[in-house]
Amino acid sequence: MADARFQFFVGCPPCAFDFLTSILGLEFQPAWENRVASDEDGIPVWYLSKDDLIIAKKAVARDQDLKDIEEIRRADS
Repeated sequence: MADARFQFFVGCPPCAFDFLTSILGLEFQPAWENRVASDEDGIPVWYLSKDDLIIAKKAVARDQDLKDIEEIRRADS
């Protein structure tokens, strides 16, 4: 069985992607059901919902994550 915490990085900043096989604070199935879809030049891309992103950032609770939560909430106002 693969390590549930496996991560890998592709690309070079600012065009880089982190791939995570798990996210602290979230379970896959509910997060997948809440996903937000986008179409990028005919390619489907799925993102965490804002609510799930906030849950994950609260679970990690680094200073930058807490600042991100404030910014996400401010953008919704």
